Amino acid sequence: MKRIVIVCLLLALLIACQPTPQTEFVVNKGDGKMEEIIYGNTQPQTESDEVQLAHTPGSTQSGRAPEDAPQSAASEAATPQPPAFPSHWTDDLSTQYMNLTIDAEIDFNGQKTFPVYEIANTSFSDAKKQAIILALLPEPEAAHRGTEDSREEIEEKLRCAMRGAEKRLPNGTVEYVSWPEQEEYLAELKKQYQSAAPEAELYRPVEIAALLESEATFTVRQKSGEKGWISSYATKEIGTFLQVSNGGKGVSIQRQSWHIPEIWDEPDNPVIILPTISEETALDFAAQFFETIGTAMPTLIFAEPARMFSSDTLGTVSEGYYLRFRQNAGYPVIYSSVYTQIGGCLSIDDAALYSCPWGMETIELYVDGSGVRSVNWLNPVEIGDCVNQNVPLLPFDELQPCIRNLLRASMRNIDSISATGYRMTDMKLTAYPIALRDDRGYVLAPVWYLSFEVYGLNPRSDEIKVDRLMTDLRMAILINAIDGSAILVPNGGLD
Repeated sequence: MKRIVIVCLLLALLIACQPTPQTEFVVNKGDGKMEEIIYGNTQPQTESDEVQLAHTPGSTQSGRAPEDAPQSAASEAATPQPPAFPSHWTDDLSTQYMNLTIDAEIDFNGQKTFPVYEIANTSFSDAKKQAIILALLPEPEAAHRGTEDSREEIEEKLRCAMRGAEKRLPNGTVEYVSWPEQEEYLAELKKQYQSAAPEAELYRPVEIAALLESEATFTVRQKSGEKGWISSYATKEIGTFLQVSNGGKGVSIQRQSWHIPEIWDEPDNPVIILPTISEETALDFAAQFFETIGTAMPTLIFAEPARMFSSDTLGTVSEGYYLRFRQNAGYPVIYSSVYTQIGGCLSIDDAALYSCPWGMETIELYVDGSGVRSVNWLNPVEIGDCVNQNVPLLPFDELQPCIRNLLRASMRNIDSISATGYRMTDMKLTAYPIALRDDRGYVLAPVWYLSFEVYGLNPRSDEIKVDRLMTDLRMAILINAIDGSAILVPNGGLD
């Protein structure tokens, strides 16, 4: 049962993660045009220059703007006016094998200036990691490495499994029912019980300093007897991740829009969640959490009723809200609750020149009536000095051919037998980390977020056949708003 639940939940995140097909078309040529526009006659410094980025945009490490800091040539220049863009773009790039139309609203999201900041991914300091852990697990008494179950914990799982899996009915009541793999699951638990260590042997006294280790998972027991867990990693390639929960062992978070298919033959949106708090109260708890750990409140990009439940029996532990936040230096944040695949559908294989191996900093909280119960913190970043207060954007008449050429080139690499149709519906301004040439670091710069609907298509007919699984899939491409080049985004980079 546990395997089914984990697989089904991960499927929602990974269903569209596929390798990008190879193509000879190279979008970015590394000609330095973007860097010249951003820095003017100045040059970005390399890592050897030991530039220390500030935590607050436009400030030093001490939090104060330097009085005698030299201004770049671009910053001293007259403030450029935003280019004139139409409010809507209609176009048709279809071929005999595939429909590709543009019917897109163009939205600056209220952004009137377009600053560029230095940005770097970073790791949690021991002080920050300790603050996050203690905010959820304030009295750690004992712990063990990994997620192994003690004999007492397996006994509890056996009792729950023999009772059956929890199924909530439309009237709010709960019944316990068997499931297809129940007997196999019970047999596996009984086998584990024979070799399991007693809790007194498995859990050892622990100090908070021991729980700060990176690339490790710990199961923690508090003085109250309540349990939680900590998982973290940090690598140069994919950034840093920290997850902390105080909901007990083997719990997961299920948002209202996520259902668990092929278990109860559930309809599209069967999850009945009755939060014990309002969204406003959940945000108040979130604000208290960020204040406790010494972090400014980031931008809320998504909120939805959710529940914490047992991965073993589907039993509800609590009901509250799922909150997602992002750091974006004041730029508008774009987020869709529908899974977004970046570029793979259109066979875009961008040069690595402008790709960034880590996505934007994202913080996910689960909050119920007792406060913040779960934290997922991905890719913490340091946003440093503003290197251009208002960078000029590529005019629309120059941007259009860049996008058209990109889409036409990608269409040449699609097998005509697959016969897929796309409709570009939105073109919105946001910001994303972009790599500078010659390994000179990254900047947070304005980009265009192009959103597409995906359809099944009969190549020998003008009729678009709408398939439910296809219309659930949306795709996005990021275009550098400064020079019109495409930006390769890692899987999950915009989730």
